[in-house]
Amino acid sequence: MQSKCQIESILFVDDSPDFLEALRDRLAFLRDRWQMAFSTGGDDAIRRLQDNDFCVVVSDIDNRYLNGEAFMETVRKQAPNTARVVMSSKADTARLHHVADSENFYLKKGCSMPQFVAAIEEAIELHRFLQQHPRELTNQELTEVIVDFFTREVMRQKIRIDDIPAQIRPYITRELLKQSKSDTQVPYVEELDNQSIIDSAWPDVT
Repeated sequence: MQSKCQIESILFVDDSPDFLEALRDRLAFLRDRWQMAFSTGGDDAIRRLQDNDFCVVVSDIDNRYLNGEAFMETVRKQAPNTARVVMSSKADTARLHHVADSENFYLKKGCSMPQFVAAIEEAIELHRFLQQHPRELTNQELTEVIVDFFTREVMRQKIRIDDIPAQIRPYITRELLKQSKSDTQVPYVEELDNQSIIDSAWPDVT
């Protein structure tokens, strides 16, 4: 789901309920401007992302309940106009910059509240810009969307490997399916454990 935000809706994701509660209290003065949601991560964060149109997602990438970097990548794919603010108390600046990418924002946990609010305000401005200036998907992004779709369909046992168009099949690697199994926590396709089927799907992989 991705439509224009009518108000500034923001999702905060952190594995510490105490941190989220403190954040809720400290941001209370912005309740008339921001609609705020708080999640400790895992399935709850993914469900909220799917069910709501957030202008901004603010997430600590060092989360016990989900892969923080993979989650922000999910935000990028599922809600490309949602601005992302990456937080960490452990990661160095280079890693934060890499996860945030060149268009989004990163913060060291423990920064001042004015810095924190300013970063979110800038992220809101980015979201508004992206809504007003939609861009076409690049070939790489389109490929990622298609590959992600077919990977999930295989993992959900909706289609077989040999049902995937021949042009797409080379992108659906064993490593990608194993990663998808870990990320989505859905039953692994039993037939992928059969070496003959794997070899027929990936004849060039030994």
